[in-house]
Amino acid sequence: MLPVQIGRFQGDEHKEHCRRVAMLAFRSALSLHLGEEIKEGLVTAAGLHHDPVYFGADPPGDVAGRIMDRLILPDRPRDDEPGLAAETLDACNAFDEAVEFAAFEGLSPSEAIHSFYDESLAQFDPRVAEALRRATSPAGHIPRFEDLPVIPKIASALMRTSDEKTSPAQLAHIVAGDPVLCGRLIGAANSARYGSRHTIQRVNDAALRVGVPVARKILLSSCIGRLFASKPLQEIWAHAQTVAAAAFELARKTGPGGESAWLAGLLHDIGRLVLMGSTQESMVNLQEWLEGGFPLVYAETLTWGTDHACVGAQLLGSWGIPEEIVAAVADHHTPERGVTMASIVFLAEQWSAGAKREGLCLDLRKMAAYRNVGFTPGVLQEIDAESELFALAG
Repeated sequence: MLPVQIGRFQGDEHKEHCRRVAMLAFRSALSLHLGEEIKEGLVTAAGLHHDPVYFGADPPGDVAGRIMDRLILPDRPRDDEPGLAAETLDACNAFDEAVEFAAFEGLSPSEAIHSFYDESLAQFDPRVAEALRRATSPAGHIPRFEDLPVIPKIASALMRTSDEKTSPAQLAHIVAGDPVLCGRLIGAANSARYGSRHTIQRVNDAALRVGVPVARKILLSSCIGRLFASKPLQEIWAHAQTVAAAAFELARKTGPGGESAWLAGLLHDIGRLVLMGSTQESMVNLQEWLEGGFPLVYAETLTWGTDHACVGAQLLGSWGIPEEIVAAVADHHTPERGVTMASIVFLAEQWSAGAKREGLCLDLRKMAAYRNVGFTPGVLQEIDAESELFALAG
């Protein structure tokens, strides 16, 4: 637990920013060998550096106040421990702002961090620059490419079909050797939503009853869901199915493309499956960043130097997934880059529960996504959570 108190007068965004700066300062201070009192004062000052009390004529006389005094008044010396701590706070603040405002430049957190290293880090005391670089340099290693999951053969075959040109008999032929998939489709066809007095027993008849578009989604979802079968991944998979259904609903408002949007939504977090196969040390490091208030994509970048969107796109590319889907997955946290389907997936994820902590500048990115797709902000309220696809999810 960081010894920090967040200012009472700050807005939520400032509080979140200050909390992250406090974590960065804490990690940087470990490399600077500052005295314990100075180190604690630095972390406290970082958590309060937007609090108006520190911007008066006479900053408080405690350690955190002395550090803020050096930060606010540039003519104060920075060649002693309070000055070095102030320089550290200045650097950590600039680092977090560079990542936070990356949305204005269409940059991922990784790109923003490298830009900060190249263009801004040199302006700080070399000792502080080195400490911050150590604190923010990724130590985790992504699993080797050859160890990554392989797309199930049936899923690959299903992706080569289409709603318009595929018959129920063709779907039945593709899944004929997989009794679990057959059972899933037959079970859906016999559910209360589709059921009648006559029980379905054949895959071909099940596809006829629910329709090829729904049958394809049931089968594809069942295939890909096997990759998320372990308990730690089940929450991610449930989220993916919800995002897929919401993306389909949104895409239908723009015309053709609903099927691709659904698949992009289903696969958008596939990179998390890869990253969660990393070492225990990497996962502990990720959790520490998350507990420090860093959104998921930011925390992943600090842990591995990349995020699940980029890793997922690489994996899908290796599977031969259509480029349209790969691009949507790659940019689903950066809709400001202008990829239409990525914007749809982004909005679908914002609509779904639990998406708040995945990125920064969400309001700005929402507006960019709305512009890309031609939507108005009220469109998310029009998603029908009672639709057929939501009923089938899970």
